[in-house]
Amino acid sequence: MSLRGLVYEVGGRHESPGGYVWRELVITDGDPRWPQYVPISFGRERADLLDGVRAGELVDVDFAIRGRMSAEGRAFAQLAGLAVAEASLAPPGAGEGAPAAPPTPAAAPPGAPPTGATEDLPF
Repeated sequence: MSLRGLVYEVGGRHESPGGYVWRELVITDGDPRWPQYVPISFGRERADLLDGVRAGELVDVDFAIRGRMSAEGRAFAQLAGLAVAEASLAPPGAGEGAPAAPPTPAAAPPGAPPTGATEDLPF
C-alpha cells in the first residue's frame, strides 16, 4: 500500500534488548482543520531509509499492514514501512516518464449552465 503526506516527525533510532532496531516516521495529510497523523515504523535495515528525510517534506511511503494479538486478547495493527521517497508533483502511481493526466472536470448537474457561462440573475 502507499500513502502520500507531509513529514511531521522523523523519530530517532531505537533498539530493543534483543537487538531489533527501528525508527518511526510520522506523516500528516496537511489538513489544517482536522489533521491526521499517521505513524509508520521502519525496522531493521529499513530504518536507514529515514536518514535523508526531513520534517516538512512531501513524501510517498510504501508500507505493509501488520497485525497481532496481545496476551490479553486485544488486536493491534502496525504500519511497517517498506520504502520512502520524496514525492513528485505527479499523482501516486503515475508511470515513470509518463506525463500526469490533467484533472477531469466534474460533471455539471442537469439543467446547470455550461462552465464559463455568464448568468443574468435578477438580484
